[in-house]
Amino acid sequence: MSAQSYQALVQAYSQLATSDYISAAAASLVVYEFLITMGDEINIIWKRPVTATDILFCSVRWCMLLTVALELAPATQNSCAPLEIVSWIVTLVQFFQVALFSALRVFAIGDRSYVWSLTIFALSMVPFVTNLYNIVESKYGSFQDPLAGMTCIQEHMFSARTFNMFMYITRGSLVLADTIVLVLTWIKTFGNWKTTRRLNIKVSLTTCLLRDGTLYFIALLAMNITQLLTDGNSAVRPRHVHGVDS
Repeated sequence: MSAQSYQALVQAYSQLATSDYISAAAASLVVYEFLITMGDEINIIWKRPVTATDILFCSVRWCMLLTVALELAPATQNSCAPLEIVSWIVTLVQFFQVALFSALRVFAIGDRSYVWSLTIFALSMVPFVTNLYNIVESKYGSFQDPLAGMTCIQEHMFSARTFNMFMYITRGSLVLADTIVLVLTWIKTFGNWKTTRRLNIKVSLTTCLLRDGTLYFIALLAMNITQLLTDGNSAVRPRHVHGVDS
């Protein structure tokens, strides 16, 4: 083996190991958060009459845990396709949950405006539609990687140009939706914040909405831009990095 080939092999192994470490760290964080808040979930939600809001909240938590379990599930030649399909179903459910939460937030802070709520819901459902098309127009298989072992892959049956177009549409719609939510939050809370400041009254909730809402949007925008700049054009995706908005 030449020195150049050996260096490329070491680099590939290093990237694979880093990816596995990040996945393991994220999974550990999710499981840890789930365990330390289980008592609160039981006391706050399950010990009183269950509402639609409670069901929505718990579905988000349990879908997050199910996603971790699917990501860590061992891949075999026969299990790859079922794992991919189940993983995508959970992903689509999560897209719907995000869209519903965003719409409900706008409905609450926007004086029960159905126009803005439906607008946010439609924009936030774009990832659901683009990824659903991605699922239908893909083939699933596996191959034996020398470093990673059995690896599940998803092969897109459409061009890289179409993939990139879907990615830009998906990310653009999410950026627009979050921008609208942020602006509506500012409009709703900034007047109250000025009034309380003039009266020298501390209102931590309003301050958090203005501060944390801005930080949230900036972080989300940075992640969206990073994915747009770093996502490749390959029409074949290994497991863990599939989709146009995963």
